Amino acid sequence: MLFFVLAAAVVVVGVIAFFVLKNKTYTSENVPVVQGGIPFLGQVLVMLKGSPWDTMSKWVAEYGEVYKFILFGSEAV
Repeated sequence: MLFFVLAAAVVVVGVIAFFVLKNKTYTSENVPVVQGGIPFLGQVLVMLKGSPWDTMSKWVAEYGEVYKFILFGSEAV
């Protein structure tokens, strides 16, 4: 009996998690890209000008909690 109750609880939690996370899913098409930067280096020089933490905090204010930028030719999210 306890097994069925736990199995049902897991299913209910899984369904709830699915619907919550479904609305927060990002694809590469809808993630904003930080503007500027240099080819290949991307935003490395911008981050070196000051504290990377402060720079990324400014990007959060401008682009939202999820954004994409380039570091040494690789995309970082």
